[in-house]
Amino acid sequence: MNDVTKPLHIYFRLKMTGNQRFIYCRISVAGTVATDFSTHVPYHPSWQQKSQLFNEQALEVHNQHLCDIKEDIRILYRELRRTMDGVTAQDIRNRYLKQRENRTLVQCLDHHLKWFKAQVGAPGFAKGTLKVHTTLDRVVRGFLNHKKRKDISLAQVRLAFGKEFVLYCRSTKQYAQNYLVRCLNYLKSIIDTAVEDGFVNANPLAHLSESKLEPAEITFITEKEIELLRKTDLLTAGQRRIADAFLLQCFTGLCYCDLKRFSPKKHIREICGVRCIQYAREKSSTLFTIPVLPYVDELIETYGENLPIISNQKMNAKLKEIAKIVGIDKHLTTHVGRKTAGTYLLNHGVRIEVVSRILGHKSIKTTETTYAALLQQTIIDSTAHLRAA
Repeated sequence: MNDVTKPLHIYFRLKMTGNQRFIYCRISVAGTVATDFSTHVPYHPSWQQKSQLFNEQALEVHNQHLCDIKEDIRILYRELRRTMDGVTAQDIRNRYLKQRENRTLVQCLDHHLKWFKAQVGAPGFAKGTLKVHTTLDRVVRGFLNHKKRKDISLAQVRLAFGKEFVLYCRSTKQYAQNYLVRCLNYLKSIIDTAVEDGFVNANPLAHLSESKLEPAEITFITEKEIELLRKTDLLTAGQRRIADAFLLQCFTGLCYCDLKRFSPKKHIREICGVRCIQYAREKSSTLFTIPVLPYVDELIETYGENLPIISNQKMNAKLKEIAKIVGIDKHLTTHVGRKTAGTYLLNHGVRIEVVSRILGHKSIKTTETTYAALLQQTIIDSTAHLRAA
């Protein structure tokens, strides 16, 4: 029997659970209707019954979940029709819920990466962040391989599993503490999503936590070292280009991925009579505005659209060579250039909330945390005249 004579319909509707409304799923086949079941997606005023979707970007994760439910049910229906006659709506419902109960960790990992890849390009979903998620995904899969397991059902993920994962990251892989925290939080977020999707009732790792280390003192180069880089004649033509790209970071605060995207033609505009660099950070889609300082104008005049940007890894290797040649006893990286910009601005009296906007931080707390030690010195210096009185 084919789909024409026995059509499948999947429909979402609102129902009350206790004192809260949720989206429920109804399956019908050839007029027979199965018992509704909860998708575990809570109601929101942006829900559109006609389109069967939420009309709000922030709830796209719920829309994707509902679409996945429909697709999974359609696939299941086709599979059942190949193996049994007279498939009813209740058969599909029961088999689907049984599959949902048997959801595995690898299935959740696969689903997360598939979903994230589909979002790349939308605000807050950068290619660089996808790369980070892909790397963290490999850590979790590596742990399963370490346990000689291809997969594990969500029902088998217990607190002991999480503790073993932490030990694996710390002892076997010897990750730094802050990266260990990142790996653990990623695993917990995967289980949290499974809870939201109704595959498990609670996250057994919810109370398993590791603390990050206090932020290390930031590395930046001084104005004297900046001048040394600007005026040295000890560099080759290739090294000069890399040094200039780094100096552009020191005077703008652009991180590597945004430096790579920078185009004077596209991203420089006049704001309130001042030439400014303005576009959104790739990482967070946060808009930043950077007034063009005189030396930045010189670099743009020199290179135009041909800013010499190579891979981050190669650029950092070249910066290490350059530091040694000119006598800067610091481990130079592209990130040091960004930190130098923040330090330079704060040392020249630019208010921290302005520095935060220039650097494109989502929250001023990020700026305060990063430059905490420097701000303490600023506080002491700014109140010197009061103590003298």
